[in-house]
Amino acid sequence: MNWRRGWVFASIHLAIGLGLIVWQEAGYRSRLEASSTPPRAVYQDAAFQTDQFTIKEEPNTVTFDCRYLWYHMPLQQRIINTFELPAALVTGWNEPCPVRWTISKKLGLDSIPRTRSKEICSAAILLILIATQWVVIGGFPLINSRTWYLEPGSCVTVCLVFMSVIAVFESLLEAIHFRWIEGAMLVPGMLGLLATALGYFAWLWWFLLLLWKPVHLAWQSTLPRLRRLS
Repeated sequence: MNWRRGWVFASIHLAIGLGLIVWQEAGYRSRLEASSTPPRAVYQDAAFQTDQFTIKEEPNTVTFDCRYLWYHMPLQQRIINTFELPAALVTGWNEPCPVRWTISKKLGLDSIPRTRSKEICSAAILLILIATQWVVIGGFPLINSRTWYLEPGSCVTVCLVFMSVIAVFESLLEAIHFRWIEGAMLVPGMLGLLATALGYFAWLWWFLLLLWKPVHLAWQSTLPRLRRLS
């Protein structure tokens, strides 16, 4: 057990996760406020008399199934879903159609419009799960290696920090409309894809080690008995 290491991991992931959630929600609220402002009248001289037209309304039935909905996932949510994989799967944070066993589904966040209180509750639960999972992952490393970067939890943490720096750098380039160098956005994008791939590989490695560890411990405890019998 290494509780100090677990608290350090939890602090890093909790700080980055909180920053990503606030960043995404701030952008969403600013776009929502911009879309709610009334448009400026362009054709002020045009006048229509509505009594000359006869409008016949017919009932329309629109069916909606969020399971077949394609949506653009923000970069902040992609980072959380990649590097906080277990907590993101359990929470289903910001998913338009969460699975029935997720916390977002239990909170009723699959309906539109969503209440602000339920969104805050879902984000708070996500942050609590992130801190909890990294206290456990960091406190109980599956590999006792002197080379810290060979441990899956360390690899995920390094890739998360690297990907967060890339995301901030990309947003700064977009904010200043940086087009002086052709392909300037391509370099951080490729580095982000590399960090994402390494993050998924590290989580796969961690899950395989989690499955192998009990089998290995059971075999180590059984081997002395087999030697005594022989």
